[in-house]
Amino acid sequence: SAGRISARQAVTVQTYRTVVEDGQLSATFSGTGVAGLVNGLAIAPLTPAAPADVAVSRVAWNAVELTWGAVTEAATYSVLRADVDAAGTTGAFSPLTDGLTGTSFVDETVAVGGSYAYAVTAVSAYDRPSAPSAEARSGEIPALAAPAAPADLAVAAVTAQGVALTWSA
Repeated sequence: SAGRISARQAVTVQTYRTVVEDGQLSATFSGTGVAGLVNGLAIAPLTPAAPADVAVSRVAWNAVELTWGAVTEAATYSVLRADVDAAGTTGAFSPLTDGLTGTSFVDETVAVGGSYAYAVTAVSAYDRPSAPSAEARSGEIPALAAPAAPADLAVAAVTAQGVALTWSA
């Protein structure tokens, strides 16, 4: 979008921000009897902030659920994952998924006994990723365990409609 700065008196400092969408920025300076002067022109790409509050909200034998805080400049989010070894050392992060528009993700590719670290990046509408967030760890993925068998199973009542049982956990 184009911008215009004008004044009827001397302007010593003026800032105008614009988004360049076509890769070209043209600046014209004019005035009556006055030449335009530019002391500095900074072109900085819009890069979103790294997502904050990345957290593992649930760990199960078959999935890890993640959540994070929204970033204003983000169009989408990407999730990165790394293995964590028995000594607690985080390996190299690799992309797990991208193009997410919400602030949560469920990783259903976990393995029982594995331990993972996750990071999230925010991606602008111009495909510029943020720095990765602080990592959030899953801890060891537990095995699916059957519940303990009930104890003290007894018939409490027998009726024409059915049988009532009692037990202790």
